[in-house]
Amino acid sequence: MTKGQQDMDSHGLPVLDEAWTARTRAAARRAKRGIAVSLTITLAWLISVVVFGLWDRIVDQWAASATMVFGSIVAGSTPQGGGAVAFPVFTKVLNVPTEIARTFSLCIQAVGMSAAALSIIINRRPVEWRSVGITTAAAVVGFLSVGFLGSHAALPYRPAALPGPYVKITFTIVLTAMAFVVYTGTRVRLREVHRVLPPLNARMATTLVVVGMLGGIASALVGSGSDVFVYLGLVVFFTIDPKVGVPSSVICMAILSIVGFIAFGLVDGQLFVQLNHAGEVVGVAGKTVSMSEAGTMIYGAGTPAPAGRFDLFGLWLAAVPVVCWGAPLGSWLASQMSTRSLVGFVSLLAVAEIVSTAIFLEELHTDRFLLVYAVVGTAATLAVLHLVAKHRAVLFRLPDVDIEQSLHSDRVDVSSSFREVGRPEVVAPT
Repeated sequence: MTKGQQDMDSHGLPVLDEAWTARTRAAARRAKRGIAVSLTITLAWLISVVVFGLWDRIVDQWAASATMVFGSIVAGSTPQGGGAVAFPVFTKVLNVPTEIARTFSLCIQAVGMSAAALSIIINRRPVEWRSVGITTAAAVVGFLSVGFLGSHAALPYRPAALPGPYVKITFTIVLTAMAFVVYTGTRVRLREVHRVLPPLNARMATTLVVVGMLGGIASALVGSGSDVFVYLGLVVFFTIDPKVGVPSSVICMAILSIVGFIAFGLVDGQLFVQLNHAGEVVGVAGKTVSMSEAGTMIYGAGTPAPAGRFDLFGLWLAAVPVVCWGAPLGSWLASQMSTRSLVGFVSLLAVAEIVSTAIFLEELHTDRFLLVYAVVGTAATLAVLHLVAKHRAVLFRLPDVDIEQSLHSDRVDVSSSFREVGRPEVVAPT
């Protein structure tokens, strides 16, 4: 009897089977820890609702819960936060003001994307931590600067200085740019991808800072966007594997959402919404509010505001138990999807945003300047991103691809057209 046979007899299982069993058990333990996080949030929410008698407030905001069923899965599985669903649905369908949709997106992502981020860490999914640190720090600076200096402090919920319709178009431009660049990137039949960034040079570090700043500014306007910019920087500019880019962008947006929750929701008091006996909004941040003749909310006594559109706390509270489960589920789904499927799903979501903007944004049909902003802004953004992506190797001084090296499956992204033609076409990141 050989030594290998003796080992099998003494242990009862081959070494590979033992290793597989240990790996399965470890994965099961990590999954239980992730479930424990969601369960803890749910129990805390349930206790709070029961103790303070908030059931009526939650029932009245059922639309928020329904919206975030899909939004939370998107938040965990794609480089688009839950705001990518909440913002357009709230502003275009439910007629919620853009500033409330923005703060809602940040506050609900502070719960859902934080749960997804913990799930990513617990399950040891690959993350590009250097880029997360750089982009997140820059994003916080951009967010706080625009969020407080570029907003109307004299109005409830701090609406952005940029008019609401322009904020909505800006959101659409960001997602359109991402869809365009990511989709065109999949047209390459075979390319090399990376799990980590090469050693950072000055241009790469500067790019990450700019990407982070732009993401923070976008998030201050619409409640999300930092994740989109981080994904663009990593995957499109630096050829990082989308399966690494997505969890990295989720963690960045989770951290920024927590900052937004604290800054807007707690410090600025936007979550402290007071209702009257009829269930209408009469106070925000300890100040009396009312509806103006133009249909906007102002400080001062007068006509109460409808809770369905202006009760930020009720909207947030109704969505919490949904997102704390949906976002980790989305994170798990992303880990099971192929790179091409993930990119296709991201592009489909962006197309839905473009179509909904064209249909539901009435100002786009009547305001010529808004239409020009939408068309010119989109065209200019796509042109710049296309040129940067095309010449990224020169611009960022990336190392050349060595086609003679041995490439394993984790470093090769293969399209269906490559399999059909069967011709090798290794493309450097240029």
